[in-house]
Parts: sequence; C-alpha cells; structure tokens
Amino acid sequence: MAAGSNGAPTHRYVVVVPRHAPDTLAYLTKSFKDVPDVEVVLDRRQRSATPAPLPVERRDRHPSAVEAFGCTLVRLLHRMPGLRKG
Repeated sequence: MAAGSNGAPTHRYVVVVPRHAPDTLAYLTKSFKDVPDVEVVLDRRQRSATPAPLPVERRDRHPSAVEAFGCTLVRLLHRMPGLRKG
C-alpha cells in the first residue's frame, strides 16, 4: 500500500460515468485533467439479458464507492494495474 509523506495511506479516485452520458464524460475529463489522483472512465459493462442475482447487502462505515449525479466515485488505496491516466 502506498503511503504519503506523513505515513498515511494515499488514495486514488476513479469516476465511472454511465455510457449514456458522453457530455458528462467530456466535462469531467476536462475538469479533472490536471488532478493526478483522479481518473474519469466510461462504464463499458454490458447489460445481461438474464436478471442478475440480488446482491448481498454489505454495510461499511466508510464505503469505497459513492454514487452521485448518475456517476460512481470509487476510492482506491493504491494504483491498480491496468489503470492509466490519459
């Protein structure tokens, strides 16, 4: 796990924008282009024809993902392989 200068864990943030919101993707990409720890990505998941099983409810005092304005903000403790800014 990466740590900052004071020894506290560092975080990266990924904003996942729904595929039906290209204007939002463009706006957020431009807005965060100079912020090194934020990456804006398009949700590329495909909807399945069969209904997904109901998710198991998990309660977390400090959730790592928050939904707002149709997007999902995910907080990561370290850089995941394969994620690139740019």
